[in-house]
Amino acid sequence: GETFVIPRGMIHFQYNVGGVAAQVITAFNSQMPGVVAAGSTLFGSDPEIPDAVLAKSFQVDAKIIKLLKSKF
Repeated sequence: GETFVIPRGMIHFQYNVGGVAAQVITAFNSQMPGVVAAGSTLFGSDPEIPDAVLAKSFQVDAKIIKLLKSKF
C-alpha cells in the first residue's frame, strides 16, 4: 500500500526489507523518458554523495570510491 514518485532524472533504487515478495508497477510520463549519466551523477555530484554510502551501495572499499570520484 505504498506509493513512490521519483522525479525525472533522479538516480534511485528500491530495496525490499519485508519478509514477503513485493509487487511493483512502473509508469513513465513519456515514451522517451530521457537518459541520466550515472557516472557523473553518482561520483561527480555537488553536493557529493558520501563515500560511505557509495561504498556500501557498490560493495567496494572506500578507496575505490575515492578513485572513481577523482575521475569526475
